[in-house]
Amino acid sequence: MKLLILDLDETLIYASKVPLPEKVPAFEAGPYTVYLRPHLNELLLYCQANFEVAVWTVSTDAYAERIVECAFPVGYPLSFVWARNKCTPSYRSQTGELNYQKKLRKLRKKYRLEDVIVIDDSPENHLDNYGNLIAVKPYVGDDQDDELHYLIRYLDTIKSERNIRTIEKRNWKRRLFNQA
Repeated sequence: MKLLILDLDETLIYASKVPLPEKVPAFEAGPYTVYLRPHLNELLLYCQANFEVAVWTVSTDAYAERIVECAFPVGYPLSFVWARNKCTPSYRSQTGELNYQKKLRKLRKKYRLEDVIVIDDSPENHLDNYGNLIAVKPYVGDDQDDELHYLIRYLDTIKSERNIRTIEKRNWKRRLFNQA
């Protein structure tokens, strides 16, 4: 079974220190009001039935634990929940900005990289494993967001592929519509 790694912020949820007007948050995490992306529960149920599921975020451990506790169904089976301490810090030479890389080689003892799919809104966190990435547009609280709905359909088209890394996943949504 393939491993599907989910990012949290702006992939599955939107967290803001300033509440969104006329929108009820799902819960709070420290100073943040948190909004669930539309179709999140549908995605989680689909993933549970078709993949081994994990979470990897550049956020802190405590924040990740709170988001998983509140956004995922009770007892949802996760292979691991990794946070910033499992990322590799790097500085961008042009800007001097600190970035955190999610290096999949940390998984090689247990998983074949050909069987790992990553869902994330930040491609810059996957420079060494771009072949595993399905980049989603960032979620910023829009009730009309349908990204996860279409992601389920796309995952269904690639879940049986022998080598995830060889599939062209850029513009995945457009490819999905072209198949229909």
